[in-house]
Amino acid sequence: MSDYETHIGRLIPSIETKEEVTKRYFNSLSEDYKKCFNLDTIDGINELFYDVEDHIEINSKMYIIEDNRIYNNDDRFNMKEVSGGILEYDTTYYNGGCGFKEALEEASKNI
Repeated sequence: MSDYETHIGRLIPSIETKEEVTKRYFNSLSEDYKKCFNLDTIDGINELFYDVEDHIEINSKMYIIEDNRIYNNDDRFNMKEVSGGILEYDTTYYNGGCGFKEALEEASKNI
């Protein structure tokens, strides 16, 4: 069921590359599910990375997601940079229209 979601949290710079994060996630999958992905291509990495829930790439930089989810119904996409390259965010969106990572990408346009 679709509903409004509010996420307030921060993005912490990650030392892992997109490929490292994706391969770690790939190794956690069942053998049957692994057969659906080819990590030998950038398209294969990008396709699987979309399923990774604890990292996001914004402006070619990798971040670890620290998220606190609450429910609300005010549309907003806010993000600001704080000390040490950490990004703080406050987003509310209708989850039938976009996903969490898409909301973060939209919010990143405001920094």
